[in-house]
Order: sequence, then structure tokens, then C-alpha cells
Amino acid sequence: MFWNGALGKASRGLEVSTVAVIDVQSNTAYGLDSRMTQSGDDCESKTIQYGQQVTDLEQHLKSLRVRCLATDAYYSKHAFTKAVLTAGLHQIGKLRQDAYLLWPFQGEYTRRGRPKKYAGIAETKGKLKGWKRIATLEDGTSVYEGVVWSRALQALVKVALMRKEEKGKQLQALLFSTDVELPALTIVEYYKLRFQIEFLFRDAKQHTGLGDCQARRAIAQQNAANASITTLNLLKFEDRRAVATSEKTVISIESWKRRKANQQLMNLIFDTLEIDRTDKKVARAYEEFSNFGCIAA
Repeated sequence: MFWNGALGKASRGLEVSTVAVIDVQSNTAYGLDSRMTQSGDDCESKTIQYGQQVTDLEQHLKSLRVRCLATDAYYSKHAFTKAVLTAGLHQIGKLRQDAYLLWPFQGEYTRRGRPKKYAGIAETKGKLKGWKRIATLEDGTSVYEGVVWSRALQALVKVALMRKEEKGKQLQALLFSTDVELPALTIVEYYKLRFQIEFLFRDAKQHTGLGDCQARRAIAQQNAANASITTLNLLKFEDRRAVATSEKTVISIESWKRRKANQQLMNLIFDTLEIDRTDKKVARAYEEFSNFGCIAA
């Protein structure tokens, strides 16, 4: 069983766990590793499998200078957070609305009895006593921050508490980072970037065959998923090179597929007719008809 976002409920089928690297400047995701989630009585829990994937990628992630792993609320579990911290990384994620949080005790030890660890419950409702208001976003969302102990994660975390009034209702979200030095607004920014992985899945499903493999072996399905996402990565890299910028741009994977199909057809025709593609007129026609049927800029 896995969570089917399209249906909004749990469904039976195949699940692929993917780690992607986000280019913060260009605001896009590149798939790094995809693995088929194993199920059955003799398999470890899914949370442990996700944590093992992070552990296995530790050196690769560090070579790419990755410091934080942005995850959705499902991954806010002790087993996964422990794996991330053990790998020398930090987790950014989302807590439940009723998360049990405690203020760490900051006072002096009186040398009587056991040292006091906590100074009380960090209330996330009402007047937010003890929380520090740091900013108001353009949409009217107020952002508060505080360093608290999370009982669910068994870790000290920096929480960015977001609150907004909308249609008479109070909306609220609790974002966290295991890096207590990370500014709250940076936590919000990085958590929003997490959604770029959803576009990765969308484009891979629509354009590069993710989910089309009909093999029955898990390793074959896993290889097909990695091949699909790698193909998408290559198209993104080629587009980035074509526009010659590292800033945010709009990319059409459908146009790049059309361009590649056009070029393949022309290559077959030119090779069969023994046409010299280095000729200026041929090269000009090759470039012009490569974009035949592509979406205009």
C-alpha cells in the first residue's frame, strides 16, 4: 500500500522512493537515486528503507555539498530523522498540528536533584507565549520561530511556526529543521523547494516513461525508473546549456522530445542519402527543422 496523491487515498501498487537534488538558484530538481520500496513480512518498514537510502547516499550527497534534506510530513519520524542525522545531514520537514514540543531549560543548575531539562510545553495555539515573531510574508502569513525539543523526533529542532487568517479561519503550519542555527525564513524557503520533486515525477510520467515498464522483477522496475528520471535530467541540463543562464527559466519537456525525434529522423535520412551535415546549408536546415513542431518561446 502507498499514498496515492492523485486519488487522495492509500492504494495498492508499486512505490518508488526518489532522492533529488534541488538547484536553489534555478529552482529545479534533478533526480539522484530511485529505489523500489520492498514490502512483505520479511522486509523492513518503509521508514527504515527510506533512511537506509539516505545512509547509502551519504558520500554522494556530501560531494555535491548538500547539507539539508527537505521532506514532507510523512518522513517526520524518529527512525528517519535518526538516519539523516547519523549521515551528517540535517532534515527540514513538517510537524503535526498537535506535535508535542517542549522548551529546553535555559536556567542555572541549582545542584539539587536531577538537572532540569525542560521549561514547559511549547504551546502552538493561542497567544504563542515564548515564540519570537520574525516576519510577515507578502500574503499576510506571520512567521514565528523557536528552538524546541520534539518528542516525536527525539531531537532538538528549530521550528518555523506559520500562521494566517483566511475567511475567518486560522491556518497554521509547523515547519522544522534539525539545524537549530538555520534561520526560520530559510526553513520556509527550503521546504517550499521540496515541491520541485513533484514536478520531476510529473514530467517523468508524462514524457519519459516513468510507470510504463511492464517487467515483473523489482530490479527491472527500479532500473527503468532511474533511466526515466536520468533522461529527464539530461534534457534539463541541455536546456540549461541552451539558454546559457543559471537563473529560473521555463522549460518544455514536450518540445525537447519533439526536437530529439526530429533530429533522429533527419540523421537517418542524411546518413542514408550520404548528405554532409557539415555543409552550411545542410547545417542551417538541420537546426531549423530540429524545432519543427516545438512550442514557441
